[in-house]
Amino acid sequence: SSQLAWTGHAEQGLQARLADEHQCSTLRYATESFRQLRAENPDLSGVFPFTILFYNWDTVKKFADMNPKPVTDQVKVSYQPVLLSWECWTKNVYAGSVLKSIAHVINDDEHFKGLKNVKLFYELRDKAHTVVLADTVAMPDVPYYATIQSPVKISLPENLTSGYYQLRGKLQSDGKTVSEN
Repeated sequence: SSQLAWTGHAEQGLQARLADEHQCSTLRYATESFRQLRAENPDLSGVFPFTILFYNWDTVKKFADMNPKPVTDQVKVSYQPVLLSWECWTKNVYAGSVLKSIAHVINDDEHFKGLKNVKLFYELRDKAHTVVLADTVAMPDVPYYATIQSPVKISLPENLTSGYYQLRGKLQSDGKTVSEN
């Protein structure tokens, strides 16, 4: 019954999937927001919210019994050494309007290197994963253990139909991909 506070009153067949989606979303917001805040407090490095990562956590007898939940994929994204993290609080937008987002780059490179000649490639995909818009933005260099925030204004095509879309980005430094989100 406590799950209903997270997933609402959707039909029973959807509850497990909605609970997994909510867990992924909550972990992403908590972890990536904390990493983004390093610009305000350089002593912040991240947080690991308590969450159950495996379905069989209470019955595990051997490692093979540990069935990972979808949130483990979100952990891989949110804890990348170099993190491209999107901030976009506008959930509903109209075709032909401008979506205002912020691309955060957090550089915890494992080799302690700064990011040079940084480019952000982004695309908007529909529910069939078809790319409906793509563009590239030059970003400032990012020293090691620094963060940057860069506004990204995305002009949506006039002919977009109603539906769910996903904003995806890829960050390159000196022509090498260093982060995707």
